[in-house]
Formats: sequence, C-alpha cells, structure tokens
Amino acid sequence: VTYEVIRPEDRQKLHRRAGASMQHISGKQADQVELLAYHFHEGQVWDQSAVYHQQAGEHAQHLFANSEAVLYYSRALDALGKHTDQVESSMRYELYLSRELVYALLGERQKQKQDLIALDTLLEDPALAVPEKRMKVALRWVEYWEAISDYPAALDAVHAAVKQAQLDGELEAEQRAHLKWGQMLRHHGEYSEARQQLEMALQLSLKNKNLLSQAVSLSALGVFFFDSGNYDAAIDHSLRALEIGQ
Repeated sequence: VTYEVIRPEDRQKLHRRAGASMQHISGKQADQVELLAYHFHEGQVWDQSAVYHQQAGEHAQHLFANSEAVLYYSRALDALGKHTDQVESSMRYELYLSRELVYALLGERQKQKQDLIALDTLLEDPALAVPEKRMKVALRWVEYWEAISDYPAALDAVHAAVKQAQLDGELEAEQRAHLKWGQMLRHHGEYSEARQQLEMALQLSLKNKNLLSQAVSLSALGVFFFDSGNYDAAIDHSLRALEIGQ
C-alpha cells in the first residue's frame, strides 16, 4: 500500500503513532526534533507540533541556518493558532522574539517590524508584561530603528525604555537600557553623552550587585575609552571586567 492511497484520517493516525514512538525513544535529541515536528504536524497534534517546531527553529538558528529557522518558527506559530486549548502567551512571545531576531539577521526589516508589533500586542496582557519581557522588546525596537538608520526614533525608544524601567523600579532593566543608550551614542561619535550613559550603567550594576552586569558595563567602558584614545583607562576597565569573569 502506498502512502498516497491511505485515507487522510488514517495518515494522521500513523503520523501520531510515529511521533509518539519517536518521542518515547529519542526525546529531545537535536537530530530528531525536525522529524518529530513533521510527524506531529501531519498528525495534527498542534501543541506538540508547536513545541517541536520551536525546538527545530532553535536548532537551525544555532547552526546559522536562518531561513530554515524562520520556517520552523512560523510553523510553530501556525500550529499554536490551530491549537484549540488555552495557549500560554509566553510561548507566542518567545517564538516572535526568536523569529524577530532571525529577521533582523536576514535584513528582513518589514517582517522584523511586524513581529515587534505582534510582541507589543502580546505585552498588553498584564500577566505577560513583566519588566524583563518589556525591556527585551523595547531594546529590540531600539536596534530596529538603528538598523533602518532612524537615529531620532532610536533615541526616543531608548529614552522611553529608561523611563519605563525607572517607573518599574527595575535596576537591571534600567542598567541594560543605559548600556544600550551609551553604546548607541558611542557609535555616533557623541562621546561625552556616551560616557555618562555607560557610567550610569556601571553605577546601577554596582548598586544591584550584579557581577555579570558589572563586567559587561566595564567592558563597554573599556571599548569606549579605547575608541576615544584613552588607552590606560581602556586597559584598566577591561582588566577589571576580566577579574570579575574569572
């Protein structure tokens, strides 16, 4: 019996059985997630199809297979749309966030913008709109505006991100926003203002006692001082960052 002559409902059953068997045997092995995604998609097991397409997308992204990653993430979102049960918004958020990053790498600016708008819409849900998630999207908007060379919009976006973090009372989020602001100013040669923002990021990381953020801020200041010709300060800040990392 050839595959084509099998009734559609019987094909679905076969794919479901194949997916369940593979799931039991191979679990989440990276070399099997694409096949698991395929079987659960053809079997119309939409929740599992979404899960394994997401994993396949992450695997492809890790291998820099960006076009394939977009395809898998898109299929995961499509599967979620067909899933009749209550869908966790956080999964949609992670999928859009992942696909937006790949679109950014591919230079697909209009599609990147559409995913950012979709993320903003998801964040209207109070249960999802925690400071960390809001900050990730806010900084992605900054990077988008930078990518299309709209510097005024990028400045407005990063300033809004700082204000939101301050309203939330989130030191880590505020530190990340100041860091991005300083790096952006440095790229545009506005060294005086850049130094202020980068030093503010360092102060916030010290206040928050976050060693990783301290190292990142010190490293960014090291790059800043190197670009501005202050090599002693560049070495000092870079060494301090390395000491934290050891």
